[in-house]
Formats: sequence, C-alpha cells, structure tokens
Amino acid sequence: MDFKIETIDHYTRNNDMQLINAPPPKLNCQPEERKIRPLYSLTTHEYLDCGKVEEHMESLLQYMRKKGLNEKPNFVTLKQLMASVACGDMKQLFIIPFMGILFLLPKETKSEDESISDELMMKKKESIRKGFQYGGNYHHFMTRKSENEPIPTVRNSFKAVLKTTVEDQSVLYSGEIDALGGIDEHIELKVVSGGALNPWFWLNKSKWVYWQAYFGNVETILVGARTDENGKDLKTGPPHNWPEFSLYKVQSLKREDIPGKKYVEKKPMDENNNDENLWNVKTGMNNIHEFFKSVKEKCTLEDFCYVATSTKSGEDVEWTVESVDENHEDREEVKAFCATLLQILGNDEEKLLKTTNENLAAFFHEDSDDDLGVTHKQKPVKNPKATRTDVKLKKKPMRVMSLDIDSDDDYGLIYKKPEAKKTNKKPMKRGNSRTDDDDEDFGEPSERKLDNRKQYKRNKRMQ
Repeated sequence: MDFKIETIDHYTRNNDMQLINAPPPKLNCQPEERKIRPLYSLTTHEYLDCGKVEEHMESLLQYMRKKGLNEKPNFVTLKQLMASVACGDMKQLFIIPFMGILFLLPKETKSEDESISDELMMKKKESIRKGFQYGGNYHHFMTRKSENEPIPTVRNSFKAVLKTTVEDQSVLYSGEIDALGGIDEHIELKVVSGGALNPWFWLNKSKWVYWQAYFGNVETILVGARTDENGKDLKTGPPHNWPEFSLYKVQSLKREDIPGKKYVEKKPMDENNNDENLWNVKTGMNNIHEFFKSVKEKCTLEDFCYVATSTKSGEDVEWTVESVDENHEDREEVKAFCATLLQILGNDEEKLLKTTNENLAAFFHEDSDDDLGVTHKQKPVKNPKATRTDVKLKKKPMRVMSLDIDSDDDYGLIYKKPEAKKTNKKPMKRGNSRTDDDDEDFGEPSERKLDNRKQYKRNKRMQ
C-alpha cells in the first residue's frame, strides 16, 4: 500500500509567482543532532510574513508551461492537499477537468465559529506572527553561509516537483522544501518549544509533520529545540538562566520513527494523552486510496467542475462529489481558477509535453484518440528554433509548425497548409532523392518542365 514518491525537478518562484533563477537553500551543517553554544536568539532578526500565498497553484502551472512534461498525468495538485487528505483534515476541494487532466485545488474554508472574541482572535494572530518569527530565524540559522549574513528580505519560495501513483492514476504535485542536504536530499526544518520530545508536539503535530515529510520526499526532519518565555520554561531560570525564545539544540528526527505510540507513552503527563490523539500510517494510506478511488469513479472529464466534500466517522472518511452548475455557490471561485488555467496554460494540450530537436514526436500523445487520425513522423531538424515535421491526415495533408517550448507564446502549435514556394534553383535531375529542405512539392516534374530543360540546353550549345 506504500506509495513511491519520485522527485522530478526543483524550481524557485518569487512573490509574483514567476519562476526565477536563484540558488536553492543549502543546509550549512550535517543533518545530525548537536548542541548550540552560545544559544542563538530566534528574535535576532525581524521576520515578517510578507510572502504571498498561492491561491491557484500558479507556480506549478508556470513550471508546466515553461518546462513541459514527459507524460501527461491524471491529476495535478499540491503537497498540502495530499497531506491533508492523508490526515483526514481536508474538508472540501475543487476538481477541475482541463485538457484531459483533473486539477485538485483546496477550497478555502472560513471559520464557522462566530463566537470568537476580538481579543482571542488577536492572540491567535500574534501566536502565528511569533511562529513565523521563530521559524524564519531558525531557517536562516541553518542555511546562512556566514554568521554575519543578513536575513533575506525577499521571500522567494523553493519548491520540488514530485509525482506518485495512486489507484493506477499518476499524480503530479509541487511542495515547498525548506533546505537541501547532501546530494539534493530534502530536509524539513521545524522549531518547537522543548524540542522533538515535547508531548504537545507528538499529540498535536506529529501526524501532520509525518505526512508533510512523506509527500515531500523528506527522510530527515531537523527539529530546533527552543526555550519558551520567562516564567513558563524552567530553563529560563536557575541554574541555566537561558534567554527566552533561544535555540539551544538541533535534533535529527527520521520520518520513519515518527508514527506509533512510543513517544507519547514516554511522556504520559499530558491530560489529552488518549487513543483519540494517536494515529497510524495505515489509516492515512487508506484515506488517500479511498479519496482517489472516489474521484476516479465519480468524475468524468466531460463535466465542467466538481466539489468534493468529506464526512468523517471515526477513522473512516467518505467523499461525496457534486457537479458545479451555474447556480452553485462556489461558481465564482471555480471561474477564477479556470481563468488562471487558461491564462497560464492556454488551451493547447500538446504544448504541455516536452519537445526536443531529436524527438519532436514527444509533443504529441502517441496513444491519444485523435479525431483527425493523425500519425506523426519524425524528420531531420535543421533549425533548432523552429522545428518542422509532416503529418498525414485522413483527408488533407497539413504541416505542423511547433514553437520552442521555452517560448512565451501562449498559442502553442500553429497548423497551416503547405504552400508552394517559388525557387530560382536549377531543377533536379530525375532520380535524385529529395530532402525535407526542398521547397517544391513532392512528385515527378511535369512534361512542361522537361521541355524547358531541353530548350535551355539547346540554347547553351548555340551560344
């Protein structure tokens, strides 16, 4: 039941959701446990959450358009969605058929609890702000090239493109990666008060951390152990007297060691230590299988869009899928995502597939049911910027001019009928072989052309 996760590529995007050339964040130490002396203050640098959130997986769509794909996947989505489905936390999502692919996008859910006071909401926002502050400083500490290197003010996002197979369906998705270790190993960075053995961490966060690492193809999580505020953490008082909110240890946690009860049972002091807070990998695997099985059975590519809603009964999660019609409450949100798909990918399915000068046929689906009955033949390519091949149709022949895959042209392939071109070249002798560079139409020269050649030779002899 285990899934094989494969890393396809990496890319960096900026706040405008555009792909850029930027070095990836590299780990500046070995991924192993060590003490930090002197302690590093996680409030050293002001780290504001000024990074924009992708609402419609814009950077992955940009990657698909610019880089192309070796083969068309059945599904395209995000790492967060995969992890949320495995955890059983995903409530609703959109399923959008587009160019033969089902795009899965999390539906933005609003809090239904209107009784939250303004004071409690402010405390929640302040807690989130502090989390970004500690996490940003810890990431900088683990990836900086020198002690005096300032913390970046530009919030680029480094991502991996990954794929897996579920229910015989290929799934392509992207996810943010904190850092790269040796040989481009994916490293996850987490900072926790008290470190990896904090009971609160295991009871409330371990499931999410596991599935986030699983679908991010991460084997090692480096957990930064920090002190809490004065008065709440014994380490801030005698005999240590450590400063509050300071990093004092880096712990190396293997993903495969996270599941199970053993860590929770070592720390039974938490009042919430009961069976409802424990989890296992098998349940998450079942959640993934059941979700994609339901989508595969209930969604067809002919309909416009779907909304999938989960209902949870104990450990079991069931999915109901409904079509989105003109009167559906989510119609506007669906239209916004469809507009993003059209704007970035256009409406040309073939352009998503990679093309090279050596194998232009990779632009096309060899197994697709083409209504025109097109069969593709590869021809020698002379100009790498504008390749050309001939195709045979059931009726009229057409010539396909393909654009360079890195071109910003959104129109993809341009189809046009071959036009006869005038030439000043001398006619070919009968029996000569023709090449793809010949401008004349294929076939034998006409009798009129033969007469012109005889007259030309006769005139030469008379001179």
